Amino acid sequence: METKTYLKRHFVTMDMGRPKYFLRIEVAHKKYSVFPFQRKYALNLLEEAGLLGRKPATTPIDANVNL
Repeated sequence: METKTYLKRHFVTMDMGRPKYFLRIEVAHKKYSVFPFQRKYALNLLEEAGLLGRKPATTPIDANVNL
């Protein structure tokens, strides 16, 4: 509640309830907690790159290579 009060004092704001998405960050709400996560954003990036169904590599490069 402090955050909303601060923003109202300094900016023109509109309370639209609990956010579900904010700046490409998905927001999950529990009783007394808020959990931001970027699962949807990461999945969209993989889909755009054509990598959605791919399997991850165990090691991207050989660990013993001198660069």
